[in-house]
Amino acid sequence: MTERADLTWHGGRHIEARIRDLVVVHDKPKEKGYTNLGPTPSEMFLATLASCTMMSTLRVAEVRKVPVQAMSATAELDFDAQDKVSVVRLEIQVQSAAAAKDWEVIARMAGKFCTIEQLTKPPIQKRFVLNGKDRIEVEKAD
Repeated sequence: MTERADLTWHGGRHIEARIRDLVVVHDKPKEKGYTNLGPTPSEMFLATLASCTMMSTLRVAEVRKVPVQAMSATAELDFDAQDKVSVVRLEIQVQSAAAAKDWEVIARMAGKFCTIEQLTKPPIQKRFVLNGKDRIEVEKAD
Protein backbone atom coordinates (compact mmCIF):
# COMPACT_ATOMS: atom_id res chain seq x y z
CA MET A 1 0.00 0.00 0.00
CA THR A 2 1.24 3.48 -0.85
CA GLU A 3 -0.07 6.70 0.62
CA ARG A 4 0.37 9.95 -1.27
CA ALA A 5 0.08 13.70 -0.80
CA ASP A 6 0.45 16.28 -3.59
CA LEU A 7 1.44 19.80 -2.49
CA THR A 8 1.27 23.18 -4.21
CA TRP A 9 2.81 26.45 -3.05
CA HIS A 10 0.53 29.55 -3.26
CA GLY A 11 2.96 32.30 -2.17
CA GLY A 12 4.31 33.32 1.22
CA ARG A 13 4.18 30.19 3.34
CA HIS A 14 0.73 29.13 2.07
CA ILE A 15 0.98 25.51 0.90
CA GLU A 16 -1.96 23.36 -0.10
CA ALA A 17 -1.79 19.60 0.37
CA ARG A 18 -4.18 17.36 -1.56
CA ILE A 19 -4.64 13.97 0.06
CA ARG A 20 -7.15 11.69 -1.64
CA ASP A 21 -10.14 14.04 -2.16
CA LEU A 22 -9.22 16.20 0.86
CA VAL A 23 -7.43 19.54 0.99
CA VAL A 24 -5.26 20.65 3.91
CA VAL A 25 -3.71 24.12 3.98
CA HIS A 26 -0.47 24.90 5.80
CA ASP A 27 0.60 28.45 6.57
CA LYS A 28 2.25 30.52 9.29
CA PRO A 29 0.62 32.87 11.84
CA LYS A 30 -0.15 36.52 11.02
CA GLU A 31 2.16 37.67 13.82
CA LYS A 32 5.02 36.14 11.81
CA GLY A 33 3.96 38.06 8.71
CA TYR A 34 1.90 35.41 6.94
CA THR A 35 -1.80 34.80 6.29
CA ASN A 36 -2.74 32.25 9.01
CA LEU A 37 -4.79 30.18 6.56
CA GLY A 38 -3.81 26.94 8.25
CA PRO A 39 -1.57 25.31 10.82
CA THR A 40 2.20 25.26 10.46
CA PRO A 41 3.79 21.97 9.41
CA SER A 42 5.05 21.41 12.97
CA GLU A 43 1.57 22.05 14.39
CA MET A 44 0.15 19.61 11.83
CA PHE A 45 2.85 17.11 12.83
CA LEU A 46 1.76 17.40 16.46
CA ALA A 47 -1.87 16.81 15.53
CA THR A 48 -0.88 13.91 13.27
CA LEU A 49 1.31 12.32 15.95
CA ALA A 50 -1.45 12.68 18.56
CA SER A 51 -4.18 11.28 16.30
CA CYS A 52 -1.94 8.38 15.18
CA THR A 53 -1.13 7.55 18.80
CA MET A 54 -4.80 7.76 19.76
CA MET A 55 -5.81 5.47 16.86
CA SER A 56 -3.08 2.97 17.78
CA THR A 57 -4.06 3.13 21.44
CA LEU A 58 -7.71 2.51 20.61
CA ARG A 59 -6.77 -0.45 18.41
CA VAL A 60 -4.54 -2.01 21.09
CA ALA A 61 -7.26 -1.47 23.71
CA GLU A 62 -9.83 -3.06 21.40
CA VAL A 63 -7.66 -6.14 20.75
CA ARG A 64 -6.96 -6.48 24.49
CA LYS A 65 -10.69 -5.98 25.21
CA VAL A 66 -10.00 -2.98 27.44
CA PRO A 67 -12.91 -0.50 27.57
CA VAL A 68 -12.39 3.16 26.67
CA GLN A 69 -15.11 5.65 27.56
CA ALA A 70 -13.29 8.81 26.42
CA MET A 71 -9.90 9.91 25.12
CA SER A 72 -8.25 13.23 24.31
CA ALA A 73 -4.67 14.34 23.76
CA THR A 74 -2.39 17.36 23.96
CA ALA A 75 0.83 17.46 21.93
CA GLU A 76 3.65 20.00 22.37
CA LEU A 77 7.15 20.50 21.06
CA ASP A 78 9.95 22.72 22.27
CA PHE A 79 12.71 24.33 20.25
CA ASP A 80 16.24 24.87 21.57
CA ALA A 81 18.37 28.02 21.09
CA GLN A 82 19.39 26.84 17.58
CA ASP A 83 15.71 26.46 16.59
CA LYS A 84 15.98 22.65 16.60
CA VAL A 85 13.31 20.47 18.15
CA SER A 86 14.53 19.50 21.60
CA VAL A 87 11.57 17.53 22.91
CA VAL A 88 8.13 16.34 21.86
CA ARG A 89 5.56 15.79 24.59
CA LEU A 90 2.32 13.93 24.17
CA GLU A 91 -0.28 13.53 26.92
CA ILE A 92 -3.23 11.22 26.34
CA GLN A 93 -6.15 11.60 28.74
CA VAL A 94 -8.10 8.33 29.03
CA GLN A 95 -11.32 7.48 30.80
CA SER A 96 -11.50 3.70 31.30
CA ALA A 97 -12.80 1.23 33.87
CA ALA A 98 -9.68 -0.92 33.30
CA ALA A 99 -6.82 -0.99 35.81
CA ALA A 100 -3.63 1.07 35.47
CA LYS A 101 -1.62 -2.17 34.97
CA ASP A 102 -3.67 -2.87 31.81
CA TRP A 103 -2.99 0.66 30.59
CA GLU A 104 0.76 0.35 31.23
CA VAL A 105 0.82 -2.45 28.65
CA ILE A 106 -1.38 -0.52 26.21
CA ALA A 107 0.72 2.66 26.59
CA ARG A 108 3.91 0.76 25.72
CA MET A 109 2.36 -1.16 22.82
CA ALA A 110 0.54 1.78 21.18
CA GLY A 111 3.77 3.43 19.98
CA LYS A 112 4.84 0.30 18.14
CA PHE A 113 1.82 0.62 15.84
CA CYS A 114 1.86 4.38 15.24
CA THR A 115 3.51 4.97 11.86
CA ILE A 116 4.17 8.63 12.67
CA GLU A 117 6.06 7.73 15.83
CA GLN A 118 8.10 5.25 13.80
CA LEU A 119 9.24 8.16 11.58
CA THR A 120 10.55 10.36 14.38
CA LYS A 121 14.12 10.73 15.57
CA PRO A 122 13.88 12.74 18.82
CA PRO A 123 12.38 10.94 21.79
CA ILE A 124 8.69 11.43 22.36
CA GLN A 125 7.77 11.73 26.02
CA LYS A 126 4.30 10.28 26.46
CA ARG A 127 2.13 10.42 29.52
CA PHE A 128 -1.13 8.51 29.70
CA VAL A 129 -3.42 9.92 32.39
CA LEU A 130 -5.99 7.31 33.33
CA ASN A 131 -9.23 8.61 34.81
CA GLY A 132 -7.57 11.89 35.71
CA LYS A 133 -5.18 10.38 38.27
CA ASP A 134 -2.98 7.41 37.30
CA ARG A 135 0.00 8.64 35.28
CA ILE A 136 1.80 6.20 33.02
CA GLU A 137 5.05 7.58 31.57
CA VAL A 138 6.54 5.98 28.44
CA GLU A 139 9.20 6.93 25.88
CA LYS A 140 8.99 6.39 22.15
CA ALA A 141 8.86 2.69 21.26
CA ASP A 142 12.04 1.14 19.81
